[in-house]
Amino acid sequence: MDKREKVISILKKNGLESYIPLFEKNNLMDKKLLSKMTERQFERIGIDNIGDRKRLVQIFKSKGCLIAVLVFVAVLVAALLILHFTGILGNLIGLLKVLGGGAGVLLIIFLLFAFGS
Repeated sequence: MDKREKVISILKKNGLESYIPLFEKNNLMDKKLLSKMTERQFERIGIDNIGDRKRLVQIFKSKGCLIAVLVFVAVLVAALLILHFTGILGNLIGLLKVLGGGAGVLLIIFLLFAFGS
C-alpha cells in the first residue's frame, strides 16, 4: 500500500472520506506530512468543521506520540540500567533523598539532557 492509499484508508476508516478530494487537491497524501499539521492548517485548506479538524489532528498525531513515549521510556530504562551497573544509581538515589522533591526532579531532568545529547 503506497502513501496515498494509506491516507485514503485512514480517512475512510474514520468516516472522513468526503475530504479525500480536498487532500488530493492540496497534495496531502503523506501521513508524515499530515502528522505535522495543526487545526489551523486544516482550516486553511477548507475543512470548516471544527470537530473534523480536531479528529484529523488526533488521528494523524496519535501514532507519532506513542512512538515518542516508547522511545523515551526505552532511553530512561537504558539510562537507569547503566547507572545501576556502574554503581552510580545508589549514589544518585541518596542524593535525591537529600535534595528532596523539586530539586531532585530538576536534577533528573538535567541528567537526562546531559547524557541524552
